[in-house]
Amino acid sequence: MSHPAAVKGLVSFRDRFDQWFPVIVYCQQRDLPEIVDVIRDGASDYLEYPFTGEKACERLDRVIARSDCERAQHDLRVGALKRLEPLSKREREVLMHVSRGDSSKVIARNLSISPRTVELHRANLLNKLDAHSTAEAVRIAMEGGDMTLGITGEA
Repeated sequence: MSHPAAVKGLVSFRDRFDQWFPVIVYCQQRDLPEIVDVIRDGASDYLEYPFTGEKACERLDRVIARSDCERAQHDLRVGALKRLEPLSKREREVLMHVSRGDSSKVIARNLSISPRTVELHRANLLNKLDAHSTAEAVRIAMEGGDMTLGITGEA
């Protein structure tokens, strides 16, 4: 595991092509901070080297048992991100505020626009997301996993 960039590369490749597959890493010495980092970066599991065939099979069985759930989560996230993609920056800002539970008046004040404009942005984002309610739009944003919705700086 001397190349954590390789794990990031595999995970990036997996995400870029909307594919999910388990990534199992191995290390020659137990280095917990590095293990935690690669798991956070998207590795499914790790093995400490040297390992036996039995141990490798055990880990593979464990990863396979979790893989359906992880694949479903990945597919849900990718689907949500694709649905969020067409939103304008302002629609993303409105959705972020709605996700926080802000009212249209509070959103309008924070974004220096009128409450009517907030309602128009809300209607547009619901239409673009093909969402039937604000709650469904918030669920899509949560499934996308990034509640800042790609917005940099303060809204």
